[in-house]
Amino acid sequence: MLRGSIGVYFVVTKISTGETSAFKQGEENMAGVEQIILQDVVQIKLEELEQHESDIRTLREQKDQKEMQEGKAVIEDTDMPLKILAQALASASRALDLYEVFDCIAFAAYIKKDFDKMHGPGWQCVDSVVGTNFSCFFNHFKGTFIYFALETLNFLIFKGISSNSTSS
Repeated sequence: MLRGSIGVYFVVTKISTGETSAFKQGEENMAGVEQIILQDVVQIKLEELEQHESDIRTLREQKDQKEMQEGKAVIEDTDMPLKILAQALASASRALDLYEVFDCIAFAAYIKKDFDKMHGPGWQCVDSVVGTNFSCFFNHFKGTFIYFALETLNFLIFKGISSNSTSS
C-alpha cells in the first residue's frame, strides 16, 4: 500500500497472467480488486483440481497394475477341470512365496513335485520370466494342461504321455 498526497492505492498482480493493476482505495474500486483476486483463485483451484484428478487416475492405474501382478493369474489356455486348475494356481502362488522370482528351476521343481504328490507321477512344469521366450512341443493327457501368467512368470503345467500314446 502506498500513501501520499494522491491517496491510497492497491496494487494487484494476477498470478496466472502476471498483469498488474492499481486501484484507488474506495468501495467502488474494491469490487474490481475482489473480481481479479477471485478469478485468479478460481483458476488456481481449477488447476489444482485437475492435477489432483490426474494424480488419482495415475494412482488407480498403478494400483490396478499392482493387483494384476500380485496374485492374480492370467490364464492363457487350459483344458483342466476347475478343481485342478485352482490347485495349479495355488501351487504356483505358494512357489512364489517360497522362492526368489528368478529361481525358475526351484519354481518348476516345487510345482512338479506338488502335482506328482496330488495327482500321481508324470507331471511336468515349465516356467519363464515374462518377456523371455520359450518354445515347446509335448503330448499330454486330456484335462491336464494349463498355461498361465502369475506376477512376473509364465507357467506351463501338464501331465506328459509318451509320443506313441493318444494325446490331445
